[in-house]
Amino acid sequence: MKKLFVLIFFLPFFVQSQVIDNFNDGDFSNNPIWLGDIMSFNIESSQLHSNGSSITSDTIYLSTSNAMIDSTEWNFLIDLKFAPSSINYVRVYLVASDSNLISTPNAYYIQIQGTQGAVNFYKKQAGVSTLLFTGSTSFSTSITEMKIRLKVCRKNNGIWNFYSDKTGGYNFVSEGNALIENSITNTSYFGFYCKYSTSSRYNKYYFDDVFIGNIIADTTKPIITSVMAKSINSLDVLFNEEVDGNTSQNCLNYIADNGLGNPVLAIKDAVSNSIVHLQFAQDFPANGISHISIKNVEDMSANVILPVNFPFAFPIEAQPNDVVINEVLFNPKDDGEDFVEIYNRSQKNIDLTKFMIATYDLTSNKLKSMYVVSPDYKILFAGEYLVLTRDPDKVKQQFYAEAPLNFVKMTSMPSFNNDMGVVVLTRPDSTIIDRFDYNEAMQFPLLVSVEGVSLERVSSEKPSQDKQNWHSAAQSVGFGTPTYKNSQYSTFLYLEDPITILPEIFSPDDDGYNDILSITYQFSTPGYIANVIIYDAKGRLIKTLIKNELLGIKGSFSWDGIDENNQKANIGIYIVYVEIFDTSGNVKSYKKTAVLGGKF
Repeated sequence: MKKLFVLIFFLPFFVQSQVIDNFNDGDFSNNPIWLGDIMSFNIESSQLHSNGSSITSDTIYLSTSNAMIDSTEWNFLIDLKFAPSSINYVRVYLVASDSNLISTPNAYYIQIQGTQGAVNFYKKQAGVSTLLFTGSTSFSTSITEMKIRLKVCRKNNGIWNFYSDKTGGYNFVSEGNALIENSITNTSYFGFYCKYSTSSRYNKYYFDDVFIGNIIADTTKPIITSVMAKSINSLDVLFNEEVDGNTSQNCLNYIADNGLGNPVLAIKDAVSNSIVHLQFAQDFPANGISHISIKNVEDMSANVILPVNFPFAFPIEAQPNDVVINEVLFNPKDDGEDFVEIYNRSQKNIDLTKFMIATYDLTSNKLKSMYVVSPDYKILFAGEYLVLTRDPDKVKQQFYAEAPLNFVKMTSMPSFNNDMGVVVLTRPDSTIIDRFDYNEAMQFPLLVSVEGVSLERVSSEKPSQDKQNWHSAAQSVGFGTPTYKNSQYSTFLYLEDPITILPEIFSPDDDGYNDILSITYQFSTPGYIANVIIYDAKGRLIKTLIKNELLGIKGSFSWDGIDENNQKANIGIYIVYVEIFDTSGNVKSYKKTAVLGGKF
């Protein structure tokens, strides 16, 4: 009798225990135990992975015991290697009365069956499903994969809140206002349900990082994900989570420059509680960029935003040549990634959701492979560079990026041939903004290999189809300049003396003053190869700084006073000899003097 009493006394604690599984152990038969179609799942790369029938359509599921429903948080990753649809979709049963997720009569579940309003919350009672809530998150209709991390919280009084990060990370954004739903108050199971009518989807469902436990206290400050000009005098401020009504609707917590001041109205959106609508008394400037400072706004856990300053502008529709194709990498090195850099040469601020990148069929003279540049609101400001690529991280690994945030990660973009092709920037109505027909033959002919070398536009003012307006990126910048001014950029100015030496006297004694001799160059045209050699006053070779290096339009080299034998050169006068030549046989040479000083 004593043993029975102990078992009964501790039973609630066992039943209410949390569920955690990241599948790193390579096993779903223990800790916790998953039930159902166990032969139709496996563990792949530390993720739960579907592996059902590849011959016919099927519905497969796995479930695990869970009794937590009050003050509970569900957190998990869904990674679909296809675009979900009404016939190929996934359900996550947060609450289920039975381990068989196909036939369980009572449940709450999330269903993802499309790209628009992706997160749908259903109640199932007595076998009848009812849609209760559709979230705000949407994906591009052209996606071929979908990764989303979801967090769902239910309080004891039946208030549900839904959050997501559609990159698969942990920067959760509210899916909409809280939902009050209390029809089902107990549960026995949680699980994943995969429905596919297209047999090729049998092995394209992945799940990971399952957590079911007490609601984790929110100590993270809210952040702003975007500021969007909706009209000439109104802004939408989008936070990454639900914000408090009092602080978010206080006009004094917002102030804009350019004489705009505080808004006259601040109202939370009626549907999405993470959006605040601001109305100003004055119109925004027609051109140029304004900034809004935001402070003191709290989330629902009283976490206060860090003061932030955000740029904004009312976008204007782009016309041909307002934005130009500025740099293209079409033959990346190793496992690198293609990229296309665009540059806003106009005074307009342009909405990127109205842009598409495409190729061109030279036979039919029609655009093809058209992809939206950015499904999410993003402004390309006047004078700004932006790089379009499938994998920004790979590009940053291989090239220096002066503005690492100026990348757009595209889910899909055209494939560019390594030898020749066409890059087109267009509006959805097929109005061509810019077009560039590239050819590998446009690369600098003396390069040993053009793999990993981008083609740069020399001048934004000259035509895109002028072959003389393109040149291989300079070796000195690593053969590419994503997010910043091209190494071959030129305003075609006449330069009386393209070689400058500074300072005239340098002293490499590591005292922090004039320790380095800088040799700066600037040419009016690209395509020069350089040799830079240091001689002493008697004409003896001291140091070869540069040998047969492809230069940009401008740049610099430096000499630290160290000779060919890795010794510090003697105090005295030195000759800096610069020789440049191009593929046409033009050779120019320059001699400059410098003094290496020091203490006697």
